[in-house]
Amino acid sequence: WSSDVCSSDLNPTLSTFRLQALSEETGRMEVRVMDIQGRKFSQAFMMPGETLTMGSELKPGAYMVEVLQGNKSKVVKVIKF
Repeated sequence: WSSDVCSSDLNPTLSTFRLQALSEETGRMEVRVMDIQGRKFSQAFMMPGETLTMGSELKPGAYMVEVLQGNKSKVVKVIKF
């Protein structure tokens, strides 16, 4: 299982960041955006191969994006200026 969830050209960002989910699995993926303390700011669902744009509502800071699919997960750090 692999999940390349963050496009490098949009991290760090001034407005939004783009998530692209790549997985050999076919099931739905859950995406959670949390601050460094673990407080959840948003949640979305996507399918492998989809691209999701998020973060316009977030204040400047560092965030963790967690992608879950079944019992597998990956966390990526994103920064908004």
